[in-house]
Amino acid sequence: MHSILGPLSKSLAIAFLVCMTMSLGLEVTWRQLVSLLRDKGLLCRALAANLILVPLLGLALDMIFPMPLDSAIAFLLLAAAPGAPMSLRYTRNRDDDAPFAAALLFILILAAICFTPLIAELILPAQTLLSVPYDRVATVALLYMVLPGLIGIVIQRWGGEETVMIRKVTSISARVFFLAWVILVTAEQSRAVRQLGVPTLAAMVSLVIGSMTIGWFLGGPQRKNRRILATGTSMRNVALCAVIAIENFPGTKVDIALVAFSALMVTPNSILAFYENYRKKWRNALTVVS
Repeated sequence: MHSILGPLSKSLAIAFLVCMTMSLGLEVTWRQLVSLLRDKGLLCRALAANLILVPLLGLALDMIFPMPLDSAIAFLLLAAAPGAPMSLRYTRNRDDDAPFAAALLFILILAAICFTPLIAELILPAQTLLSVPYDRVATVALLYMVLPGLIGIVIQRWGGEETVMIRKVTSISARVFFLAWVILVTAEQSRAVRQLGVPTLAAMVSLVIGSMTIGWFLGGPQRKNRRILATGTSMRNVALCAVIAIENFPGTKVDIALVAFSALMVTPNSILAFYENYRKKWRNALTVVS
C-alpha cells in the first residue's frame, strides 16, 4: 500500500479530485443540484441502498465466505463506506449525467462521514475497536471536493467567455491525472489481488456485483439514473477505509485487501459504462436510419 499512499500517487489523486469536481461545478448549475435534492424518493432509495442494503449484503457474504480476520475487517469496512470519489470517472459518461452524478457523490460522501463509523461498529467483529479521524476526513472532503466544486459554480455563474475554455482544461486535466494514477497503482493492485485467497476474492466480487444490482433496481424508471446509482453504489470509499485502517489497524494486512478491492471494483463498472455507451450509440444510429 505504500506506493498508493506515496507522495506522487496522493498528488495525482488530489489533482484528479480537484479538476473533476471543478469541471462539474462549471457544468452543473446550483438549481440543477437543488432540484435533484428535492427528489426525495430517489435520494431515499440511494441512501437505503448504500447505508442499509450493501452493509447487510456485506455481513451476509462475510458469513458465507471464510476470510482471514484482516481481510474480513477490510471487507466489512468497505461495505460500510459509500461515496468513492473515483466513481465520478465512471458515472459521468455524458454531459446530461453530470447533475445526478455530482449530487449523488456529494450526498454519499457526507453520508459516509456521518454514518460509516456507526455502521462499521455494528457489523465489524466484536473484538474490533474503531475510531475515525473526523477532522482529517472532513478536511479532505472540504478542500479537495466541496471547495473546487463551489469555485466551478461561481465561475460558471459570473464568468465570461473564458468559462468554456476553463471547463475544457479542467475536464482534460482530470482525465490525464486519473490515467496517470491508474498506471502508477496498477502494479501494486495486482500484487495485492494475488496475495488474497479465493474466498476473499469471491466475497469482494460478489459484493461489487451485488451492490451494482441493488443500485440498478433502486435507481427508478430512468435508465440513466439506474446506471449511475449502480456504479455509485458498487464503488465503495476505499480512501475513507484507508484512513480508518491507518488509524486503527497498523501493521496488519487490512491495507492489502483495500488495495485489491480498488482494482476489483473497476472492471465491472468499466464494462457497464462501455455497454451503456455502446447501447446509446446503437439506438441513436437506428433512430437516424429509421
